[in-house]
Amino acid sequence: MSISTPHSNPCIKFLLAIALCALLPHTAYAGAWTLQKGHFWGKITTLITSTSERYNAEGNTGGFGPAAAAAVYKSQSVYLDFFYGINDRVDIGIQIPFISNKYDHDNFNFPSFIALDASGIGDIRGFAKINLVQQDVVATLKLGFKAPTGAYDDGQDPAGAYKNEGMSVGSGQSDIDLILQLGRSFYPAPVYANLDLGYRVRMENSTSGFNPGEEIIYNAEIGVNPTDILLLALKLEGIAGAEGSRGNDDIGITYLAPTVFINMHQNLSIEASVRIPVAGRNFFGGRLWGIGLYFQK
Repeated sequence: MSISTPHSNPCIKFLLAIALCALLPHTAYAGAWTLQKGHFWGKITTLITSTSERYNAEGNTGGFGPAAAAAVYKSQSVYLDFFYGINDRVDIGIQIPFISNKYDHDNFNFPSFIALDASGIGDIRGFAKINLVQQDVVATLKLGFKAPTGAYDDGQDPAGAYKNEGMSVGSGQSDIDLILQLGRSFYPAPVYANLDLGYRVRMENSTSGFNPGEEIIYNAEIGVNPTDILLLALKLEGIAGAEGSRGNDDIGITYLAPTVFINMHQNLSIEASVRIPVAGRNFFGGRLWGIGLYFQK
């Protein structure tokens, strides 16, 4: 097995796509609904995946190269989300990720490879939610900005041998998100629905010169409260990316995510979810398990 450049090795290109995308955006607070003035909302979420499968550029699943059975990608991430209600129609928020990635392969014993793992604080995101309509259908504009605060591996060691960009905890470039959020409560029936549709503008990486393609981000969600303490939701969420400056590097993933919320206290709840991939391109194919703890005051 030879070491290829980041432009030609499909496995490395795929891992780079993961590093640039990080993890899927997720609803920070109740979809289109905003907080009341002076109220605070926080969430800590753990996401875990371990997989030996990936989607290739054609959307087919396979392994990570000639020794696929021995290759496993593992990721454990913790996300801290905080939102505050400036007034009844405007929220501001921040998301701080802590990421640990590892890529195990029995054949990775080449002297020119660095350790295929990385951990640390990832790229931090800031948000503003501006409620536009408060009728039967609630409409909110969500604005996001990602700062390249996470450590980025430029893919070259001093001798010029390729390292592994896919293990970076940051993307080395900034993003701007524009998301329209629509929500509807069907009260008195204990049912609600959310729809998020957004566009992500991705800036050029100043270190590598890579210019990733823009992305469409989406989330469709329906939930029901069978009891006062239990909420069941089903989400269809994902991203669809355009081709970037390296060609044939567009990414995409769609997850079906059954989710359970349990209200432990008036201001405290927990969430358990599993994101099941149903389609993808240049993206991991494994399930993504999540557990979250919410606090609101």
